[in-house]
Amino acid sequence: MNRAKIKSVLAVLLSVGLMVTGCGSTEVVKPLAVKTAVAEEKAMEASLKLTGVLVPNETVSISSKASGDVLKNPIKSGEEVHVGDLLIELDTKTLDAQIEQAKANLGSAQAALASVQNQANSLKVTLNQVEKTYNDTKNLYENGAVSESAFSEIESKYEISKKQFENADGPARNQAIAAVKTAEASINTLVVQRDNAVITSPMEGVVINNDVELGELVSPGMTLMTVADLSALKLKGTIAQAYLPYVKEGQRVSMTVDIYPDEVMEGEISSIGPMAVSTGKIFPIEITLVNDKLLLAGLSARTDIVFKGNSHVVVPVSALVTSEGKNFVYVINEGKAEKRAVVSGLKNSDTVEILTGLEAGEIVAISNTHIIQDQMTVSTADH
Repeated sequence: MNRAKIKSVLAVLLSVGLMVTGCGSTEVVKPLAVKTAVAEEKAMEASLKLTGVLVPNETVSISSKASGDVLKNPIKSGEEVHVGDLLIELDTKTLDAQIEQAKANLGSAQAALASVQNQANSLKVTLNQVEKTYNDTKNLYENGAVSESAFSEIESKYEISKKQFENADGPARNQAIAAVKTAEASINTLVVQRDNAVITSPMEGVVINNDVELGELVSPGMTLMTVADLSALKLKGTIAQAYLPYVKEGQRVSMTVDIYPDEVMEGEISSIGPMAVSTGKIFPIEITLVNDKLLLAGLSARTDIVFKGNSHVVVPVSALVTSEGKNFVYVINEGKAEKRAVVSGLKNSDTVEILTGLEAGEIVAISNTHIIQDQMTVSTADH
């Protein structure tokens, strides 16, 4: 028989006062004895304890946007950097040669465009002349002064001249312009790649790791180093929803770092997450500590936020029973234990708030709560 069945049988035996026969005599099993307490309404004090590891205020991973051999790598792990400081420089000889070739290609494309434009201008002059001759000949032909063959010949010359101009001023010119734009884009792309070969710090901070060596070949997307802002450190943790009314962003709190146990430091609640984490009813919180003590990231720290709650019904913490994620108390009334679902609030080592499900003045069991069953007959030792 497993423990659950044993507990159930024991509860039944205790609640119905089973008659036990032995050695020719009978004995009634006594009701379960429990200690009790009266629910009170008052404001209780509680504390929110958070422990964890201090992490940098901000961390940035520096990745390469270009390919090349590492030419310069002046900053080592642990060194401070400022915005714009050189972190990594890649060899750009190949890129420089490609840029020069792209510039030459641009010059050729520009010369071709100029040639097409000059040709279009020249063809326009020719077209104007041929068009004038065509119009004059057409008038003469319509008046019978020019033969049909003569008019057809000049008409053909006019159509050819017009098509030549339209091609030079249209498709040929557009093609030449496109070639110039392509050459310019190629140069811009190569210049950006060359600029990306010089990697500078985007922030004030400390290099906490440097993963590259001089001469090493790097490629786009490869992480080279990490820069962290250690001017402030953060302690991250979670809080239960019951504490949310008593904490707010900007609130000052006391902190201690474990390796300096006798030194109390002042932090500030810098963030309270707007959404519960996956476990539900638990919210992320961050406390920021200004790092004027030159503390290192990774040190363990703790904070204890003490506050006084609002007036609520409170009972000894031993009265609260948690089962399958729900909270209960056993209300004692006329020798019977009633299992009552409640919503709890703040809690300290002695007492717990009951937000709903219990009224002040009601009597609750504070002992043997792990074996009491709903509607069980009990005897109260005190309250």
